[in-house]
Order: sequence, then structure tokens, then C-alpha cells
Amino acid sequence: MKVWEYIREYEMISEGDKIVVGLSGGADSVFLFFIMLGLKERMNVEFVCVHVHHGIRGEEADRDKRFVEELCREYGIVERTFCYKVKEIVKERRISEEEVGRILRYESFRKVMTELAYNKIAVAHNLGDQAETIIHHLCRGSGLDGLAGIEPVTGEIIRPLLCLDKKEIERWLTQKGKEWKVDSTNLTGDYTRNRIRGEVLPLLEDKVNKEAVAHIAACGEALLEVKRYINKRGIEAYHKMVEEKEGEIGILLEEWEKEDVVIQKKVWILAIEKMASGRKDITSKHIQALLELAEKEVGKKIDLPGEIYAQRGYEKVYLKKKMEEKRKWKEEIEVCIKNQNVYILSEEWLEGGGKLIVDQAQKMDFTIWKEIKKIPENTYTKWFDYDKIKDTLLLRNRREGDYIELGTGLGRKKLKKFFIDQKVPKEKRDSILVLADGNHVLWIIGYRISEGVKITENTKYMVKIHLDGGNTNGRKD
Repeated sequence: MKVWEYIREYEMISEGDKIVVGLSGGADSVFLFFIMLGLKERMNVEFVCVHVHHGIRGEEADRDKRFVEELCREYGIVERTFCYKVKEIVKERRISEEEVGRILRYESFRKVMTELAYNKIAVAHNLGDQAETIIHHLCRGSGLDGLAGIEPVTGEIIRPLLCLDKKEIERWLTQKGKEWKVDSTNLTGDYTRNRIRGEVLPLLEDKVNKEAVAHIAACGEALLEVKRYINKRGIEAYHKMVEEKEGEIGILLEEWEKEDVVIQKKVWILAIEKMASGRKDITSKHIQALLELAEKEVGKKIDLPGEIYAQRGYEKVYLKKKMEEKRKWKEEIEVCIKNQNVYILSEEWLEGGGKLIVDQAQKMDFTIWKEIKKIPENTYTKWFDYDKIKDTLLLRNRREGDYIELGTGLGRKKLKKFFIDQKVPKEKRDSILVLADGNHVLWIIGYRISEGVKITENTKYMVKIHLDGGNTNGRKD
């Protein structure tokens, strides 16, 4: 029998497997039920049937429930029924009845699998479902993954009937004198998939090619082989170029640009699946927009489904979760350099908290000055010419009009321009603290101090200021 060969080809079932079987009462699932009875004898397989009552079709749904219970009782198979009020859940979750029904079915299957310590779930998708899925994905703008259709095996889920069309299934059941039930909602045009199943596929078979469904499914199977190879290469590339943080994924452009566009797209798909916990509503249009974003200027962004967005950085393109964007300007801290002092910084000011330490001013020491000149700019300890600054400065976030002095011939530079030149991501600029006198920024903490307050050979008194803790990780620069 074709099904046995298909099961062996994809190694769906092993000796002694314990399988949860979805049993709706329709022809496909009833056929699957009898296949499982055969496997029970052949391979010592255990199985339990799960029926889901969606609370939509009234007496017809009750009829299906009774039919499933009687069928399982007749053959001595354990059966579990789950009842839901799908219309109420649709209002709560704000997604379609089709999607809610699918989610509830798999939730029920997995619940039983976990409770009984079973290891697989068998569902009754057939060749027509495969063709229907491919057309549905094609019309929605899916890429290769969507056109490859349904996998025979996805994790713990197996689909033994993907090699058969509906006519073959119903013919076998009729020859064996087996009964099944028809879901009337499948005959209506209320759902997209119903219209494809009831109108599009019959039209293709009637007007284009009587084997249209089989050919579409065969094309999907061929594309599955291509998809598996690209998936393998895509995962390898993903690990080379992607950095993951909480709420953020960064794709290193230098590595990304080395790859063929097919692998580039796959990396984006993998990143989206990770960030959005799936790729629902992501189409080839979105992937193309991401490819184009990588060529645009720094700061450009695009919105994506799944409450995420992508933004072009200097060396990376970032995927981030959308959050309520609030520009939190903290209450400014007055820093008096006249007296030695320690200013405690809360979590609001510095991740992990910390302190700003102002030492007592001291006379110029040329030995210290020589050492200071060797210290890199991006440190958290700075020496200032005490006489060139006022008694009180402000520790704060950046503000409009801020500038820093860069020295002879370079003049002033707007703080915004400084951040751009330093390739500081736009979204991180508000979190950088500055020590300022009005709009004159004397120290961009973690970067540099203004030329106007640097120590020179003419300095009489100097003062050391140090930021400890938080993002500095307690560095003693």
C-alpha cells in the first residue's frame, strides 16, 4: 500500500511508538484511524484518538462527536474529546475562526501527548491539502518556504496521508464499507481555504489539467528538497553573522553581504521567526524590504508584522520588538567640583546603578599629566583643568543645542554630529550621560572631554572625576 511506503520513506513511525491521532470524523481522519489500527498490529504501535468540538456547528458537531466515540469504542481505542467555544475565543484573541480552530486542535493534541508521555502526533492532511496550502501561500505572497507546502514530518507531528488524494481515500473507505461524516462548513465559501478547495482546485482540474492537484503537490515536494538544503545553509550563515540580545537581533552586514541573496533571505526569515515567535503574515514583500533596508542610510527603519521593526545601524541591521517609545529625561544632578563628593546614581540613571566620584582638586602634577595623555578617550575617568570650569556642572542626558569643543582649527561640534561621526546608534544616544555647563558638554561619558577643559602646561589646579559601576562594569580607568 502506498501509505506504508510513504511512512517508511520519511521514517515517520518506529516500532513501539506512542501516537496521538487527530480524529474529526471526516473521511481523511477515519482513513488514518484504520491505518493506525494496521500499524498497531504490524509495529506494536500504541495510539489514542483526540476529537475537538469547536462549539460552532450545533447538532452536526454533536453528531460527529458521537460518531467518533462509537468508532473508538467499537475497536477498543481510547478517545479524548475537547470542547471549546471558538466564537468567544475569536473575540478574545482577535484572530480568525480558522486560525483559532487550528491552534486549539494542536493544543489539545499536545496536552494529551504530554499527559500520556506519548511521542508523536498524527494528522490526516492529504494531497489536496498540500495543493491547497501551496496555492494559499502563493496568493498571499509567500516565498520558497510557503511554496514548498506541508512537510511530511515536522518535529513530533507526522502526516502519513500526504501521498494520497481525497478520491483515493474515499474510494478505499467505500470499498471497505466504512462510514465517515461530512463537515458542512467545508462545503461553504466562508473561509479562504474552503474557496480554494471547493472552487479553485476543481476549476484547475476541469479546465487546465485533470492531474493539477497531483502536479502542484509534486512541485511542492520537489521544492521541499531545495528548502531543506537552503535551511541547512541558512542556519550555518545565521550563526556566523547574528548577535542575539533580549528584545533585539543584530545582523552583521559585513558577513551578510558575502552570502548569495537566497541565503540572505533565509537569514532574515530565521531572525524574524526568532524575534516574532513564528513568521505569520510575513511575506516575500517584507523580505524584499529588508534586503533594500540593508542598502539604505543609517537610521532608516521599516515596520514588520508580529510587533517588530527593522532598523539600519552602522555595521548591522537590527530587528527589535516594538515598545512604547518614551524619551525619559531624568532629573538633572548638580555636580559641585569645589568639594570632594560622591553622587549615587540609581537604576534610572545607570543600568545596575553606580556613582560619580569627584576628587579633591590638586596642584598641577606634570608626572600625572604625562600619564593622563596616554589614556584612551573612551574611558570613565577624566582629569579636568579645575580653573576652566564653574563650581557646579550638570550630569544629565543630551539636550537640543548641546555641543563639544574639539580644539584649534576644529571649533565646536554639535553633539548630534559627534554621535553620528562616532557611529553611535540613534536609539542609544539618549542613554549616554553628559557632564555639561549649559549647552557646553565638558564630558561625553564613555567618550571624550571638551578641548576647552583639558589639562595643559598652563594648568594650575586639576580635578579627577570618575564614573564607577553600571555600564562601566566597575572599570577603574
